[in-house]
Amino acid sequence: MNKAAWFAATSPAPMLAHLKRKGTDRKLLLFAAACCRQAWHFVTDARLARLLATVEKCADKPLTARARAGAQERCFTVADSDLDDMQQCLGYELWHALKQPDERAVGSIGEWAAAAYGYQARGPEKNPNRRSTDRKFGRGKAAERARQVALVRELFGDPFARAPLDPAWRTDTAVAIARRAYDTREFAALPILADALQDAGCDHDGLLTHLRDTGAPHYRGCWALDWVLGKE
Repeated sequence: MNKAAWFAATSPAPMLAHLKRKGTDRKLLLFAAACCRQAWHFVTDARLARLLATVEKCADKPLTARARAGAQERCFTVADSDLDDMQQCLGYELWHALKQPDERAVGSIGEWAAAAYGYQARGPEKNPNRRSTDRKFGRGKAAERARQVALVRELFGDPFARAPLDPAWRTDTAVAIARRAYDTREFAALPILADALQDAGCDHDGLLTHLRDTGAPHYRGCWALDWVLGKE
């Protein structure tokens, strides 16, 4: 994949495949979490919120292999319980995310969360025309996979960028704003972070533009926020 293909992509799968060796376990966990948060309006079961919190915690404070396996098993138990199709999909997304990195299909991250939209589009399975319902499911899922492309760019930015980022821009003020935004998920403060970076001499258009883009999705793992905080 090259830069042009990266920005023309309509599915996250080839982008994630390109990042396979560059995408840390932390980033991939947070991508799965972002995919789930984007579909969170489907959720009514409190167990899913606890499991999502576990995935995000695992991203920043890795669990032991035993604890991770236990968390993954809890995800499967919830996903396999008497939930509607959309919530089951999100449970399976979290289950897949918590697989050990060498067992996880990187290109498939986000597939289960996208399938939730497929089930929503299909509606109750009462239509005897299976081909029609399959088409509705496929269109709904594909539309959400296309939306997830923005999440890949949110977390990984432009992997082909060559412009250097100056550590001198990480002033105490900038780091404090970034830390609060990360911890509280108050991403509305990101334009203020951009101002603080610019005050410190930052002239990186990509970094400043991303932080000031209030129309873009912002989640934990945002590449610009991570850079200020020194996270990978």
